[in-house]
Amino acid sequence: MLHKNGLVTEGSSSNAYLVRDGKVYTHPATKRILGGCVRMKIEELCNKHDIPFIEEAFRVEDIGYADEMFMTSSTAEILPILKVDTVTVGEGEPGKITRELQRLYEEDAGIRTDQSLFLRKQA
Repeated sequence: MLHKNGLVTEGSSSNAYLVRDGKVYTHPATKRILGGCVRMKIEELCNKHDIPFIEEAFRVEDIGYADEMFMTSSTAEILPILKVDTVTVGEGEPGKITRELQRLYEEDAGIRTDQSLFLRKQA
């Protein structure tokens, strides 16, 4: 996870998201971050399914207060983040919104993965 002056920007080839109180936060789409086709799809799915999508940078210290986190990329699609350095994110397992966005993304793309089946069994 990359940050500039304490503001989380992105991963080396992925976008970063923090979920707090049912809202998805991510760095605004500027030239400082990867545009990301999966990022655009996440914004679309959030808007379509009434999940607040807020383009607002969050700070590294906000991670300790996150309910859940995830990253997106073309290769990993939607990847839950359970721990950052020594900080456990939320309950230390994929959160409700992350799992829902995984489901919606897979449904939209017409795909299913072994990982997504495993995560749903854990829920």
